[in-house]
Amino acid sequence: MKNRFTKPSRFRVTPKLLAMMFVIGVFGIIAISCTKQAAPPVEEQEGVAVLSYTRFLEQGSSHYVINKASVSGDNLEIEISASGCSGMTWKVGLVDSEIIAKSLPIQRYMRVTFENMELCLAYFTKKYTFDLKPIRVQGYNKIHINLNNWHSPLIYSY
Repeated sequence: MKNRFTKPSRFRVTPKLLAMMFVIGVFGIIAISCTKQAAPPVEEQEGVAVLSYTRFLEQGSSHYVINKASVSGDNLEIEISASGCSGMTWKVGLVDSEIIAKSLPIQRYMRVTFENMELCLAYFTKKYTFDLKPIRVQGYNKIHINLNNWHSPLIYSY
């Protein structure tokens, strides 16, 4: 019986193959060197509502209670209670989801951001005011604000 060995297949580099390898290499280099840029950070100003869908979705602290919430002129006034040492280091913000429900009046969805690094058992209540002008929508003069952790919509007329 004869052993039959097949000849190893020979790999041939053709001009077409070289051109294809060159194109793939160029696109690979471009893909590696062009990374997606992160969205610029949201500019926060104390006492001003921030419009940011990604910030709205972020997990925040739930260790606070909204005691009161009302709209007065162009401002949202809220009263918050939480544990702490003095409440002086609390960072409180207001974030809008940038989602507008097309009803009459239109609706927006907002939440309070709350950061408390104080590890004390005392309980404090503080009032905060936020400018609502950034959430205005051209062509409308009234917005229902659905505030997370608040029992009813707030009406903002402008």
